[in-house]
Amino acid sequence: MSEVKKEVLLEKIKELVVKANTTLRPDVLDALKEARAKEENPNGKKALTMLIENAGIAKKEGIPICQDTGYVDIYFIWPVSIALRNDLQDIADEAVKQAYSEKPFRKSIVAEPLFERKNTNSNTPANINIFTTVEEKLQIRVVIKGAGSDNS
Repeated sequence: MSEVKKEVLLEKIKELVVKANTTLRPDVLDALKEARAKEENPNGKKALTMLIENAGIAKKEGIPICQDTGYVDIYFIWPVSIALRNDLQDIADEAVKQAYSEKPFRKSIVAEPLFERKNTNSNTPANINIFTTVEEKLQIRVVIKGAGSDNS
């Protein structure tokens, strides 16, 4: 049975967290451009242009696409042939903590949302979802979800 080294997994998650915060997927960018081309209202066209330009600036400068960097949702599609020998939550949280401390991402997650609402100042814990597969390749997807009124 093979395994993934903790350090390799941590770095990959961190890389994906940064990318999810700073880079629009190509299909989303294409959809914005297509919408702008079809838009007849000058204000609508201007708004779409601003979104497209913002995405370019964010990617080029490595800054967030949106000021609300919300919470981190990580999806693992984990092959049954790969051993999981470390605490995946700990690895994911450390990757998020590093990404959010090294980049200008707003840290807005609270440790306990019902009573104290104290900010963790690391944007952790990450929300992890694990799905097993018989496929051989480990897949990791990172989604940044704006938290809106749930921010600290």
